[in-house]
Amino acid sequence: MYVLVRKREVPCYKNGKKLYFFKDKLLVWIEKGRKRTKLEIQEEADTWLNSRKNIYEKA
Repeated sequence: MYVLVRKREVPCYKNGKKLYFFKDKLLVWIEKGRKRTKLEIQEEADTWLNSRKNIYEKA
């Protein structure tokens, strides 16, 4: 954890020698680094392809 703090990769606050971590900030940080599942990626690709089909069908 200290390595991540030193590299400024994790959100924290420092007061003197103590580090403080806020739960909501950490949860946002964790969520940003979340990897999508194969199913989520496939659904996103299908949605994108369908939207492209609709564009070409209207033209």
